Parts: sequence; C-alpha cells; structure tokens
Amino acid sequence: MKMKLPSNQRGFALVEIIIAIGVLAVVSMFILQMFVRSANLANKAHDKDMACFEAQGVVEQLKATLEPVSQKSGQVYALTRVADDVWERYYDSSWAATAQKPDKGFVLRVEIKNAPRPGTEQTALAWKSIAVSVTKSDPYLMEEKPTQELISLEAYVYYPGKEAVA
Repeated sequence: MKMKLPSNQRGFALVEIIIAIGVLAVVSMFILQMFVRSANLANKAHDKDMACFEAQGVVEQLKATLEPVSQKSGQVYALTRVADDVWERYYDSSWAATAQKPDKGFVLRVEIKNAPRPGTEQTALAWKSIAVSVTKSDPYLMEEKPTQELISLEAYVYYPGKEAVA
C-alpha cells in the first residue's frame, strides 16, 4: 500500500539539487580565487621584505669600506662580476644564495660608478653611486610577467682621499 506524504514533507527535486550545486560551485570559484590572490600578495610581501633586507645589507657593506671592489678576486661580498662596475648575486626561490643564475629565483644586481652626489660641489671621483636592484626571474602564481623588479635602491658614498684616483 502506498502512503501519500503531505505536500509540505516532500523532498527536493533533482533539478533543485543541481541548481544548488551549480550556485555553490560558482561561489566556491570566487572564494578560491580570493585565496589564491591573498597567497600571491603574501608571497610578494615576503619577497619584497627579503629583497629589501638583502639590498640594504649589500649597500651597508659597501658603504662601510673604502675599497668596495676587490681588484684581486673580481668579487664583492660574494657577488659575481658580470661586467665593468656590475656585480650580481643569485638566489633560489627560497632565498638561499646559489652560485649560478637559477631559472626560478632572484637576482641581486649591484652597479658602482663614479658620480657626484646631486646638489654638491664635490668632485665626481670622490663620490661613488651604488645602485642595487633585485628582480624575480619567474612569475607568481596565475601571473604572466616572467621578470619583475622587486626593489631598487641607490646610495651615494663619499670616499675621502679618492679624488686623485681615475
């Protein structure tokens, strides 16, 4: 014998369940995208912090010495000379220093040049311009830009007694 259920006790229809699952999937997609973006922002903030820390450390080391470039070794504080007045240091994606340029990681680039400090009357040979930049060689998750500059610093250092040096 069939029992008739009252109209207020019937279950959901298959179409209603499919529509509810579809709405839930669309809402979940936006929430997942929000989590991915927040993870990207956290990674970018961490990378910029580390880039700033490394760049400032290199600038302070170079400012502390009167001979920023070792003529014997061709390296400055574990930086590899890549051209005249240009050095680089390489890091992997976890900010560990590496000997070679990684496919996925960071490049710290240092340029040291003779330059007068803006607004001074000093000779250009006594002043050094130290420019440091850090770039990321691989894109972040769900981004297309392969190379991004994270930070760029420039400092001017006066080396007394260096006016006569060419």
